[in-house]
Amino acid sequence: MKLLTGLLLLFATAVSGQTIPNASFETWGLYNTWTLDPQEWFTGNFQVATNVYPDSAAYEGEVAMQVTPFLFFEPIPGLAFCQIYDQPVPETLSFAVKCNIDGVDSVYVRVVYFGTDGPVVATDEWSSSTTIENWQEVTMSLSPPTVALDRYEVHVVSGYGEFFLSGSPHTWISVDAMAFDQELRVPEFNSESSVYPNPSVDLVNIRLPEGAIASQVVVYDALGKEVMQSNNVAFIHVAQLKHGIYFMHLTAPDGSLYVHRMLKI
Repeated sequence: MKLLTGLLLLFATAVSGQTIPNASFETWGLYNTWTLDPQEWFTGNFQVATNVYPDSAAYEGEVAMQVTPFLFFEPIPGLAFCQIYDQPVPETLSFAVKCNIDGVDSVYVRVVYFGTDGPVVATDEWSSSTTIENWQEVTMSLSPPTVALDRYEVHVVSGYGEFFLSGSPHTWISVDAMAFDQELRVPEFNSESSVYPNPSVDLVNIRLPEGAIASQVVVYDALGKEVMQSNNVAFIHVAQLKHGIYFMHLTAPDGSLYVHRMLKI
C-alpha cells in the first residue's frame, strides 16, 4: 500500500507559480467584432448569444466578470472557465462574489479536475441559490484526487435550475479578485517516517521507525525521473537540485518502502 500510494503521487503535475489566468479580470480582449471576453478565459460568447460581460461595479480595480445564462428559445446556463496546467493544486481558492437569483436557479464557482485519461475525476464547488446583493468574500477548500492530473479548471456557472436549464434570464453571478492560496504546503504521506526540514534549502534529515538508517534513498523529480541516490544514510544534501517538488523513496533495512514529497526552495 505504501508503494502504491507513492507511485500514484509520483506522477503529479510539475511545479510552477500558482496563478489564475487574468484573476482580476482587468484585461479584456476584443476577439471579434461583436463581443468582449476576458483574456485567458473561455466563454460561450458568439455573434448571436453572449453570456459574459465586464461588471463595472467591481470589488477591486475597474471591472469584475459577470456571467449570465444564454438566451436561446429558453435560458441555458452560462459558463466562463480558465484552464491551469503544470501547477500543483493549492489548498484554497478565494474570490469575491455577488449574484442575483431568480426563480429556482443557482450559481456556482467550481474547480474541476481532469485526469490524464481525459474524464473529469472530481469537483470542488461553492454555490448559492439565494441573492447576494453586496460583494462577499469566499474561501473554498480544495481536495484534489490522488491521481495523475492533466489539468484543473476554474468554472464560473450561472443559471442551473430544474432539468439542468436556467429558470430565468435575470439570474447572474459576478466574481472578482480570484486567488489561490500561495503557500504550498507539503504533506507527509507516512506518519511512521519523516524528512525534515521540509521545505528544504540543503540538508534533509531522514527519520525511519525505531531510529533505523535508510539502506537506500532515491529521489525523483515531479516527472518521475531519478535525480539522486544514496545508500546507508541518515541525511542527504539537496542544494544542487532545482527549485520544485521531489519525491523521496526511503528503503528501510527490513525492506519497507516509505515515500515522501519534499519541496526544494
